[in-house]
Amino acid sequence: MRRIWLRFSLFIITSAFLLCFGLTLLPALQKEWLLMPVMVSLAIVLVILHGYSILAIPHNTVNRPLLPRFVAVEKPVMLIIGPYAAKWFRQYGNGDDSRFNHQLVWLLVNDAKTLELRLERIRQVSPKARAIVFFPLLPDVEDSAAQIKTKISQWEQQLNSVLAHYSLPAVLAVYARLSSVSGESQQVTERWLSDIAIDTQLAFSPEEAICQLSARIDSTPISTPQDVQRAVISKQLLVWLTESGITQCLARVFSPASLRLNQLMLCDCSGGFHRHGAWSSWLAKRYALLPAVSSRTAEPSLPVIKLKPQPGHKPERAAVREKAHVLRWSQLLVTIILAASLLITTVSIHQQQQQFRLNIQRVLNPLDDLSAVKLQGRIMQLQALYTDWLPCTEIPEMRTWGLSSCAGFLAAINQRTAILTTLPSYSTQQWRDPLFNSGSSTLLPQAIPQLEAIAELIRTHPQRKVVITGHADNIGSKRINDVIAARRAKAVAQWLTQHGIDPSLLITQTAGAEEPIAPNDNAQGRQENRRVDVIILPSAEITKEFTTL
Repeated sequence: MRRIWLRFSLFIITSAFLLCFGLTLLPALQKEWLLMPVMVSLAIVLVILHGYSILAIPHNTVNRPLLPRFVAVEKPVMLIIGPYAAKWFRQYGNGDDSRFNHQLVWLLVNDAKTLELRLERIRQVSPKARAIVFFPLLPDVEDSAAQIKTKISQWEQQLNSVLAHYSLPAVLAVYARLSSVSGESQQVTERWLSDIAIDTQLAFSPEEAICQLSARIDSTPISTPQDVQRAVISKQLLVWLTESGITQCLARVFSPASLRLNQLMLCDCSGGFHRHGAWSSWLAKRYALLPAVSSRTAEPSLPVIKLKPQPGHKPERAAVREKAHVLRWSQLLVTIILAASLLITTVSIHQQQQQFRLNIQRVLNPLDDLSAVKLQGRIMQLQALYTDWLPCTEIPEMRTWGLSSCAGFLAAINQRTAILTTLPSYSTQQWRDPLFNSGSSTLLPQAIPQLEAIAELIRTHPQRKVVITGHADNIGSKRINDVIAARRAKAVAQWLTQHGIDPSLLITQTAGAEEPIAPNDNAQGRQENRRVDVIILPSAEITKEFTTL
């Protein structure tokens, strides 16, 4: 009966999934984006039902050969040892000194007798379990590096007799404040600088482990200011370990014959500890940086440690192969449909990108013919394009599978708008006195202050092209106005050349009476239209960035 209901459920859910997928293909559907979460939810339910059919429903085993039992792999045991091991466990009334996390068993070892008992117990109860040593080090627990070395040496002498009979892989973990938190997150936070798979067959000296960790820090991607601070301070912590002699002291502890150092790990306790010590004092003395202390004493965390399988270990897979036949048609069908949906989305995104290129290409023409009116027109075109593409960002990520380029489109528009809006420009119509009389291209004496302002503007942007555009009022024919406007631009360029401006940087052009900025039906408006516009073009690199995608 359970099998019948399961198959019926699979049929119903698969049918609903196919219906949702078919609806997404209808171009007239207004709320297509609502169906994508439904499709994904149905796919998850189908996977869960298939998993239930594999694990919960027994299969007919008549006339099948008996299969060997699946051999379970026992959890590795991490033994926390060292002079600062007790810092890792809060002592409750029941004397609990064990933890379970990340598929590992963590046991506290305070002294040589406890270590010997632990190892013997593991050997008797779980002979196949791997025992690994976790050696924590707190640079700020003691006031000086000498005290830290003394504690390590005393601990080595006490446990040397026990460790001499074993060869155990070991992890050295250093806890220190390497960065700071700000804003709302003032609680103690911890971040491990390495999350790696430990190969218990390897062994390194502390010096080699430091070199490996330093290389890993250099190759770690940096995305926030806190990451930069963490990387810099981490490298200094490694320098301090070597200069203070702690590394040499640890070299006597970790020996290939007893404790094989497999990995050096750093934990960034960005919230800080409740006191300063040897490491903080060295950092303050060397760089005048003193980490802040925490208002409470926090229990340091344990890292995520992944263990590589032992050589020659091959888990039994016959039981997995036995159940592989129960994968039904609906699971394969759902996979194909999801892949088809992803393909359709990819094609749609590509078409969207092509459409954006066609739209923005209209405003990506070269900038060497700009006038004040054309510049404002380009800016308005970009702003209108931004408004047109803004609704694109409101499409749910679920519908586009996270492939949408809408955010990139808006960033490209904003970048080019910023280039245009920050171009240095000058228009003589802003001045009270005119540069030219009506129908004339001869500079008037009162034009000198404006020309000097233009020359000073050009000098503040050396080696950049300058576009000088001449304008006229509408008195006279178009041909005459174009000639007069061109002569006005050349007159300004000639004056600038005579006053030290490189003529090769000047580009003159005429707009005639085609770009008025004031009405031509009165004398004041015509005087404002008899003007010259000066625009300083961006550098060649910025121009190339503006005109290409």
